[in-house]
Amino acid sequence: MKYTLIAFLFLIVSAQQIKSQAILVQQTNQPIVIDGDLSDWKNPFSQEFVIHNSGKKVTQSTIASLSWDKKFLYIAYNCIDSEIVGTTRKKDHPIFNTDDLVEIFIDPAGDAKNYIEIGVNAFNSNYDIHIQCLGGDCAKRKSDLSVT
Repeated sequence: MKYTLIAFLFLIVSAQQIKSQAILVQQTNQPIVIDGDLSDWKNPFSQEFVIHNSGKKVTQSTIASLSWDKKFLYIAYNCIDSEIVGTTRKKDHPIFNTDDLVEIFIDPAGDAKNYIEIGVNAFNSNYDIHIQCLGGDCAKRKSDLSVT
């Protein structure tokens, strides 16, 4: 019990430091049609996002919902953006440097040391990148845009 409480407190402190937001991912048995129309999306959406490096509220709303079945993870975003910055790019172009986009970081261990990052802009340009921590303090990281 003591170790569980310590681990729980560590997770809370870690989440506060990196301003992360957790979203419940519900399983679905219904087929999901990927067509950009979220009117038939059944799962609840998150609270509005906050700015990842400050924790401040965003000025334009972004919410997300996730679901999964035996084969896929489904991610639905609903974003408001009055000035979209970006353009159509080749797969795995580093749009994270230039474009407005939505990103998801998938980190099964929850330690920010070895995770997948997926980003998509308003023009359906996307990338997926594998980030690995090198060394105990993660001062250096290895990234690989060739992840498929």
